[in-house]
Amino acid sequence: MDNINTDNFLRQFLSSLLKKKVTKSQLISEFKDYYKENVIHSEMVSDFTIEDDDYDIDDENEDYIEDNDNGNGNGNESTLKNKQFQDSKKIDIISFLKKIQKSSEIYSHIRNKTFDDININRSLYDLERIQSFPANIFLLDLFSRELHVKEYYKALDLIKSFMIRRNICEYRTGELDSIFARLCRVSSTSLISNMKNDLIDDLPTNKEFINSFQKHQFKGKNKDRAKYVLEQIEYYLTENKNEYIINTNEDVHLEHIMPLKIISRKAVSKYGDWKEYLGADYKDKHKKYVWRIGNLTLLADELNLGASNNPYLKKKDFYKISSLSLNKSIVENFKHFKFANQEKRGLDLAEIAVKIWKF
Repeated sequence: MDNINTDNFLRQFLSSLLKKKVTKSQLISEFKDYYKENVIHSEMVSDFTIEDDDYDIDDENEDYIEDNDNGNGNGNESTLKNKQFQDSKKIDIISFLKKIQKSSEIYSHIRNKTFDDININRSLYDLERIQSFPANIFLLDLFSRELHVKEYYKALDLIKSFMIRRNICEYRTGELDSIFARLCRVSSTSLISNMKNDLIDDLPTNKEFINSFQKHQFKGKNKDRAKYVLEQIEYYLTENKNEYIINTNEDVHLEHIMPLKIISRKAVSKYGDWKEYLGADYKDKHKKYVWRIGNLTLLADELNLGASNNPYLKKKDFYKISSLSLNKSIVENFKHFKFANQEKRGLDLAEIAVKIWKF
């Protein structure tokens, strides 16, 4: 399946199918139970063929025996009728395999972003950057439904809002498998309304989101999340109608307004004394502030190299010639860029964010 981890697929497939969380340790037993309950003649497959490689060869030919005879001759008849009723609800092995095959194809499209619709693929890329792997449980169910394409768009936008809010507010990730498995139960009729009603109790409030957004650390594995956030804010500022896409893979980079390194001898001699510029308390604050959204922007590769670790007044020359509204707003609104200015910009961006990722 295109280098996709099979265990991940099977676990998320079962979670979607059973509409409950399935852990790695539960995978084999849950798969076996589902198979026995839903596939015709599954009782003829012995436990060892599912669970164990080592088995007694004599057990391989042992007949399946079910004896509920209570001594009056009616037990077998009752058991037979019950078994016939249960079998009538089951599917044959070919249908079961086709079900897995269809789900694996959907899963491949989700992970590789290879749907025919480019907007769906973009949303899946955004979800990847937000770090929304557990959402695949619901996406497997979603893309197995026959919906108008706009319903897919709206559902994906809702999941993006849900995930960016939870991740920024650092809600427990361990809850997400259960949340998205539960979401598979919602009806396709009034889908978006049903999704909102199901997710609302697990969603951070606007106040929580605004407060956390300003202080969230976008370093390390969260750098792609920062790029995604800044891209969406840029689109909001320019009222972009899908006329252009910012390429943050190659051409546009994450820029620190207040630079990452300000205390080395080289930084001072080459770019100016940021320590003196930021004030006496720079040492305690710099580490805390440097990866906050208020200190981050996007800048084309060539401009980013020019801006480098330069003093803020020098950086502004490069921000002025940037075509991004993010950078024009920095030039227009901030004569200086010290810690108080960073906090002000962080709040400004947070108030935009709550409008973009609304619920």
